[in-house]
Amino acid sequence: MIHAFAPNVETRPQIMSWPRCIRCHAIVTYVQFVVCASLRGICFPNMNCNILDCFPPNTMTEMVIHRWDPAKDGELSLQSMLTKLKAEGCGCVDYEFSPGTSFPEHTHAQDKMDCIVSGQLWFKMFGKEVILGPGDRLEVPRNTPHSARVHGNQKVVFVDATRR
Repeated sequence: MIHAFAPNVETRPQIMSWPRCIRCHAIVTYVQFVVCASLRGICFPNMNCNILDCFPPNTMTEMVIHRWDPAKDGELSLQSMLTKLKAEGCGCVDYEFSPGTSFPEHTHAQDKMDCIVSGQLWFKMFGKEVILGPGDRLEVPRNTPHSARVHGNQKVVFVDATRR
């Protein structure tokens, strides 16, 4: 019988004091342990946690945009976007916004992604502005003020995605 023990966290050397919070340190240690264990043929269940929960809200200052990759993700459509997001563990709601639709500055209590299937959406966050187009997925951290509006005269097909 194989017995596996987690490495002793206190005896591990600190590298540039990262990660700073104990939960992140525990997660990094756990991942190192699982990788080591998996190489030895020991299997562990998924932790089902979101690493973003380890960081205080509003510590991000740059927009994080993921682009659709047709070579990897196939042709962009509402169905293919929903399939990809659900495979990543997201709950999804899709919307259509007509030209002229705008969303004044607001926040959300949870981390989310704003995903564009068609049309263009002007977006402001962290004092920066961007125009999102088809295939763009923008990470919106919880409690982060942001605003948006449909850009141009074409409707926007939009998916609101949150981690489950």
